[in-house]
Amino acid sequence: MSTSLFCLAIQNSTLPPEGAPRGLVPLNAAKTPDQPESESGVETISQVDHPQKYKVLILNDDYTPMDFVVLVLKRYFAKQEEEANQIMLEVHKKGAGIAGVYTLEIAEMRVMQANQFARLNQHPLKTTLEPE
Repeated sequence: MSTSLFCLAIQNSTLPPEGAPRGLVPLNAAKTPDQPESESGVETISQVDHPQKYKVLILNDDYTPMDFVVLVLKRYFAKQEEEANQIMLEVHKKGAGIAGVYTLEIAEMRVMQANQFARLNQHPLKTTLEPE
């Protein structure tokens, strides 16, 4: 049976053809009572969960210059000069500082970029992420 005849057979029958994968429903099949009754045939969800957020932390070390930390904050975390300086001082005094809060994929990308930039410039600066 050719492909076009197979498609026609599916459209014209109420049962899937023999050998078809299970779970396929013909286009003209009647609705079952457990299916939603809406115009579009799509069930709506009343509440959508927001993705979990992650904090990107910059860790203190004794060798990376403060100016370089400020540069990383401005370049990879879109911080203004004043805010970058405040975060850098927090890292220096407390041992770690929050560079930003993002979804998982964005946080992973920013951590990778900042760590790679630090290595390329021969600094031991380390960024990491943790759940918020």
